[in-house]
Amino acid sequence: MNDFASMFEKATGQLPFPWQCALYKCFITGKIPDSVSIPTGLLAQLH
Repeated sequence: MNDFASMFEKATGQLPFPWQCALYKCFITGKIPDSVSIPTGLLAQLH
């Protein structure tokens, strides 16, 4: 399990979804998207 997944599980009691891990990887590599379409159907604007 990677550090993010471990931290996420400790904080929430749940393992992260694959999209959450992928978004975290974007953040730590500096590739922050302008927006993301998340599986709940919501569109989150990241500005």
